[in-house]
Amino acid sequence: PLFQEQVSRGGPLTVTDRGVARYFMTVEEAVRLVLQAGSLAQGGEVFVLDMGKPVPILKLARQVIEAAGYTVRDEDNPDGDIEIEITGLRPGEKMTEELTLS
Repeated sequence: PLFQEQVSRGGPLTVTDRGVARYFMTVEEAVRLVLQAGSLAQGGEVFVLDMGKPVPILKLARQVIEAAGYTVRDEDNPDGDIEIEITGLRPGEKMTEELTLS
């Protein structure tokens, strides 16, 4: 939603770091996985849900711009429509999310 809002304002899209990656899934996917886990549970189990592969945020930003019918403004295309701005990681923010059991 943030990227879509930034596109509607004409940009720039803000990304904290070129290497940041995050997991994404739709509400429907999450519900399906939780329901499957609930149907398999017999009591006390811990299920690790398959969230797929992490998505590079820079790639996602490019896809959002292009899906809206615009082009990315960068060194290769200085006449593009919308720029992607790298803002830097915030305190405590990680480059990638870790899915582990403690």
